[in-house]
Amino acid sequence: MRSADIAATSFAQRELELAAREAELNRREAALRRHEELRAHDDEMHEQTARDAVILRENELLRREAAVRHAEELLEDETMRRAQLEQRERELEQLRDALDAQRQRLDEVRAEYEARRDTLRLRAAELDAELEAIKLEQARAVAADLADVERNQPTEDVPPPLRVEAAGEWWARQLGAPLEAA
Repeated sequence: MRSADIAATSFAQRELELAAREAELNRREAALRRHEELRAHDDEMHEQTARDAVILRENELLRREAAVRHAEELLEDETMRRAQLEQRERELEQLRDALDAQRQRLDEVRAEYEARRDTLRLRAAELDAELEAIKLEQARAVAADLADVERNQPTEDVPPPLRVEAAGEWWARQLGAPLEAA
């Protein structure tokens, strides 16, 4: 029995060895599966990371495009504002020039007015002086006339001066009153 025992023992040992080998193979297979799963998971993670990176890049590109559009709009608005400001500056410059021209014209008119007023004052003074001279002359003439009248007053010896009749009165006396009944 010994040989049967040895055979059984060696068979059991072999079975144990086979079982140990199978367990080792299962363990290795499980490790390989885990490794493959990890690798697949890593690959999936890499793919997900790559997809996420692509999505992030696309989002970044979209954000940059939006920023560029916004910057272009701002630039367009700024250009339009600048053009409006330049137009307003030109208008203000024209208004200032017009105002300066009006001020200059006002100064010219004011100077002309002052000159005319001075001329009128001088002329008024001259006219006042002429009026005084005329009044003095008239007063002298009146005084001279009064003196002549006093000198020429008829005295009792001198007959009164002849009365000069108007031509119409003489004819009226000669022919009668023009409306007398005939």
